[in-house]
Amino acid sequence: MNKSLIALAFATIATCGTAFAAEDRDVATVVMRDGSVTASVGGDFNSVAQGQELHEGDRLMLVDGATATLRYDNDCRIHFDKPGVHTVPDRDGCLALLPQSGGTDWAGVGKIAGGVAITAALLNAMDTVPPPPVSR
Repeated sequence: MNKSLIALAFATIATCGTAFAAEDRDVATVVMRDGSVTASVGGDFNSVAQGQELHEGDRLMLVDGATATLRYDNDCRIHFDKPGVHTVPDRDGCLALLPQSGGTDWAGVGKIAGGVAITAALLNAMDTVPPPPVSR
């Protein structure tokens, strides 16, 4: 009886260990695909279905004219439209692949600075209004 309990404990630990290892990898869901899109999760390339989950390091292959969009749990999306084999990045890699807006939104900075300047001028004007005359 003790041997079977020990074997059961080891089997449970081994099963949980592989489940936790799989959960450590970032998950990307195929939210859109068009054309011939296949994926390899460590072996042969097989057809990809919409809604299928892929993990960091899996490979995605597109032929001419095929497209695929992956979405991560942080709502970051990557759109693939070039033929070839692409490696699925982690969530941080997804954010790094997004087009950058060029840095600072200077129009927004100007609006905020203008609002602050107008507010400061109005507050300053309130303090410099001469007091009313005192009647004697």
